[in-house]
Amino acid sequence: MGIDYSGSMIVGRHGSNFDIPEEIEDIYDWLEENKLEQLCDHYDAGFSDSYFGFLVRDIEVSKINEDWIKMINDLADEFHKLTGLEAMLIGSQNIY
Repeated sequence: MGIDYSGSMIVGRHGSNFDIPEEIEDIYDWLEENKLEQLCDHYDAGFSDSYFGFLVRDIEVSKINEDWIKMINDLADEFHKLTGLEAMLIGSQNIY
């Protein structure tokens, strides 16, 4: 067993921003059902110490175009519909 890491961008928010509704019995099941991913910026991070949202592939700056920006906006809209939170585009490491 070891500690691995990667990095990514995520359209979402930090777990500390979430106000989990009472009707959600298991937040991790809910996240999986809605295809939301988790990025942890330190090993064994809890919910409020992680980022949640939709992962976005790395892209060369020269290839950022209107289609890519529309994709980010669409993911942000979907995130808002699911959580009620305004999404941010966040770059983070993922330590697991």
